[in-house]
Amino acid sequence: MAKIKVIVPIKGLTAEEIESRRKVLASKARPNTTIRFVIVEEGPQVIESHFQECQAVMGILKEVGKMANEDYDAAIIWCALDPALEAAREISSFPIIGPGEASMLLASYVGHKFTVVVPSVDNVYINNLATVAIENMAKKLGVRENLVAVRPIQSAVLDLTKNKEQNIQTIIELTKISLREDKTQAIALACLGMTGFAEEIQGRVGIPIIDPGIAALKMSETLVEMGLNFSRFGLI
Repeated sequence: MAKIKVIVPIKGLTAEEIESRRKVLASKARPNTTIRFVIVEEGPQVIESHFQECQAVMGILKEVGKMANEDYDAAIIWCALDPALEAAREISSFPIIGPGEASMLLASYVGHKFTVVVPSVDNVYINNLATVAIENMAKKLGVRENLVAVRPIQSAVLDLTKNKEQNIQTIIELTKISLREDKTQAIALACLGMTGFAEEIQGRVGIPIIDPGIAALKMSETLVEMGLNFSRFGLI
């Protein structure tokens, strides 16, 4: 049995939006997996910049610290930028999963060349930050050579589900462009606001589409079932 704590590091999601995401994960979870979403006590409305990422850190670490006295087996930090991930692993004796890491590792496994789709706003500087963050994460994971493109979808994080059908169609079009121009073989969605999008998109484009939330869930379940955690030597 896996009991997984999902730490939501932002304050901008409604209860309905969080419940929608929980239902998607529950539909994909193993029968003996328990999932609970927890919102940080302090954090930004959204994470779309380094500044907001830093604002989220202490709220995330406080929730990770509580796990020493809680009945959980693993935690997921519910943001594809994986804020505070390495710090959280330092203070936890349980597996802490970042959806960004999980989705890119899986994308590079099922498709040698992969593209990452990111949300974007009307700010070139912030959009460049997102691209650089994805490229740096891929480099750290050893899959930078596999990452052939970072493609922006013209939607802010908190608007992704509000315009779901339009955004799904946009991602389908971006996928077709990446297939043609980048010779991509898989797509990793780089925002938890896209939770539940992948299955519908994959059926219409014919290549693997990775949902970061589900990727993180499955990695969590696997590590718990195998009795594994991240090596302490890897954190030095």
